[in-house]
Amino acid sequence: VRMVAALTSPLIPLLLLLCCASLELCRAGLGVNIALKVLAFLFIGGAYSTAELLSCQLQDGDGEALGDFAFRTAFPELRCSDRNGLGFWFNTVGYGSALAYGVLIPLGLAGLMVQQYFFSSPCQTLFCLC
Repeated sequence: VRMVAALTSPLIPLLLLLCCASLELCRAGLGVNIALKVLAFLFIGGAYSTAELLSCQLQDGDGEALGDFAFRTAFPELRCSDRNGLGFWFNTVGYGSALAYGVLIPLGLAGLMVQQYFFSSPCQTLFCLC
């Protein structure tokens, strides 16, 4: 259960955003409206889950280095040095989610702001002329 929760918690907000994108194709404006609400509520939790998925506990309670016994904070049964099996899936989901939360979502929001600026600019100048 813990492994499934660790792997799916960063992905749930991203899947909801994909659903909002498909909703935007059906009804213009509704998908963006819901996506902004999803981002407002779930972005921080998803980004935190991504960071937790990729981070490792490198020291014990006394501050001594764990060395080869360093483990993932989201899934303590998995060592940080494991790159095969579960380690591969943790890295794949973690780095893919980090790319989405760190690059794709901010670029999408910036594109939305630029699009809104250009669509509202003629309206603002039209009202100024009237």
